[in-house]
Formats: sequence, C-alpha cells, structure tokens
Amino acid sequence: MSGSLVSEEVDWDSARSRTWPMLVGVASVLLPAFICLALILRRRIDGSVEGVRYGYAFALTIFAVPLAIHGLYAARAGRGVRTVWPASFWMTILTTFMIGLLLDVGFGGFFLKFPSDHGVVGIKVIGYVPGYGFRRYIPIEEFAFYVLGMMWIVSSYSFFDRFVFVRALRRTPARIRELVQISRSWLFAITLMAAIACVASVLSRQDGSVFPGYALFVLATTGTPPVLLWRKVGSTLNMPALVATLALITISSIVWEPSLGIPLGWWGYNDAYMCGIRFDAWASLPIEAVLFWWASGLTGSLVFETARSLRGDAADA
Repeated sequence: MSGSLVSEEVDWDSARSRTWPMLVGVASVLLPAFICLALILRRRIDGSVEGVRYGYAFALTIFAVPLAIHGLYAARAGRGVRTVWPASFWMTILTTFMIGLLLDVGFGGFFLKFPSDHGVVGIKVIGYVPGYGFRRYIPIEEFAFYVLGMMWIVSSYSFFDRFVFVRALRRTPARIRELVQISRSWLFAITLMAAIACVASVLSRQDGSVFPGYALFVLATTGTPPVLLWRKVGSTLNMPALVATLALITISSIVWEPSLGIPLGWWGYNDAYMCGIRFDAWASLPIEAVLFWWASGLTGSLVFETARSLRGDAADA
C-alpha cells in the first residue's frame, strides 16, 4: 500500500471555542505541579530542603489530576470519556509501559538509584542489580509513575487533538505491515545522537562516565517507533497538539525531576552510565532524562496515531 493513509481537511474552530479547552488543558497541568511543590517541599533551618512522608506517592497527583480533568471535561462536553480515551489509547499505554518496565526491571540497576525511602510507601518490586542478580529494591511508585505519566502524555495529546486543534480526519483502516516503512532520516538522526553520546562519554571519563548506556537505551527504545512508522503514520500526527503536549511535558519534567525527585532522593542517576552532559543548575540533571521525556511525548503520540490507524475512524470514536 503506497501513499498517505489518510485524507485530511483541517477545519479549525473559532478562537473563542478553543480558548476554554486550551486553558483547561494548561491549568490541569500547572496547578497540580505547583501545589505539589508547595505542599511536599519543606525547608530546614540550615537552608536545605526535605520532603514530606510519602511525598513520592503524593506527587503522582501531578499526572493523575490532569487525567481526571480530561475525562470530566469530555463527559461534560457530552462526548464521553472515550473521546479522549478510546481503545487505541489503552493499546498505546500497554505498549509504551513495556519500555518503563524494561528500564526499571532489566536496566534500573545500571542506570538508576533510589537513595531515600522517606518519600515512598515502602513496597518494593524485584529488579536486576549488577553483581547481585534480582533483588527487591525498586519502589512501587516507579511503576505507577510510568503508567500515569504515559497516560497523562497521551491523554494530553488526545485532549488537544479533540478539543483545541480540531481536525476533520478520515482514516483508512490499515494492517501493521502497511504502516511499517524505514525512515532513513530518523535512522540517521538516531545514529547521529548515539554517536554524540559515545563521544561525550569518552570526553567525560574524568567525571565518572564509563559507557553511555542510558542514552543508548532511550534512543533504541523510543527511537524505534519513529524509524519504523514515521513515513506512513507521521502525516497523521496533529502537530499543534504535539507541540502543546511537549511544552507541558517540559514544564512538568522541571518540577518532577530537578525540583522534587532528585533533590529529595526519590531516585537518581548512575553517572557511570550517563554520557556526561548535565544541567548543573537543575540538580545536575543528565541530558538523558530530558531526552527521555521529550522522546516519550513523540513516541507516545506516534504509537497512539498508529493504533488509531489500525482501528480506523469508526472503531476509534
């Protein structure tokens, strides 16, 4: 099957009809994020910060609240929650959750560390630890984060697509083999970024970098869908909705990682497996973390559109 899989007529709503859902989409992310900052962080007398008990679990509301608001808005608009959470949404969550599961259970012992138990409920999940085999050391909040985080990302894209940057899109149901076609541009971009990570790792040996394993993991897992699907499915992406989603991801990630998670010791990164490029002003956040957030937004949206193409318009309503 050749050519575009969809025929599209863009029918933008009036500015007034789009303003309210846009404000809802943005406020549903900003308000929980800053409320969590205010409630979780506490400053000691010596000027350092500490978090409240079970702060990690409470901070997950940063993702849960927007999800609830998306569903309530869709229901109030008379379209039902399936408008933003169709069957293809759940197919996407199941697929992308596998990346987080593989990261924590298979490679978490290499790339991540969990130095503090103060902010977690204390339930630990088994994961592989180099030199020790499988041990129960991963906070269960990590898995809740991967589920809720990806649900929030894809739901935000779907919300903006359905209510803000509305399109009249007709889809032709397709089989998966009809959607797969190698994108040389994306393959080149992924290869180039992997090479840059390797060079940066070599130049950062004095700072503790041994091998850029985390960067290569992120590029291999989140980069595979664009390489395989972009040429056929890329044209179905709602680019304004994707840009809006990536903007909110950037804001939330700044609150989630350098403002909460890393300073409070909920998790950290093993310098030996980072490429050595860090943001010192943001709790020495490695660039791999930023890449993972943005790549999750792109990959989640692309997989979501792929699932919608497989099911077609009628099944996705």
